[in-house]
Amino acid sequence: MDIPTSPQAEPLCAVIELFGHTRVAGQITESPLGGGALIRLTVPASGSYPAHTRDLNPKAIYAIHYCDQAAMISALPSCQPSPVVQIVKAEVAEAYEERLRTSDTEARRALPFAFPGEEDTQDDDLDP
Repeated sequence: MDIPTSPQAEPLCAVIELFGHTRVAGQITESPLGGGALIRLTVPASGSYPAHTRDLNPKAIYAIHYCDQAAMISALPSCQPSPVVQIVKAEVAEAYEERLRTSDTEARRALPFAFPGEEDTQDDDLDP
């Protein structure tokens, strides 16, 4: 099955598994770029998750599950980022903003990461 390349071509619905245990769902077309080709994924809005488009490198794809639109729509909730990841990102962003507002050494030491030129001596990484 060929992925449509022209803007007039009917996009295919699919659920895509990416390396890194990530699933995405949407309509796919081929997107030529710099002499190569990427897969353009158009994701419809789902709940509070906004509609968006992203290009995927075919080498990052583990599997493509072609499906009809109803199956693709039903897969969208399981493809959204987990709330834990969103909370951690928000906490890191808040900590970064606080670090920018202050030159307090204690506040900088409390961050779960080091900035360029600083040494990360704490074992507080989010790795399991």
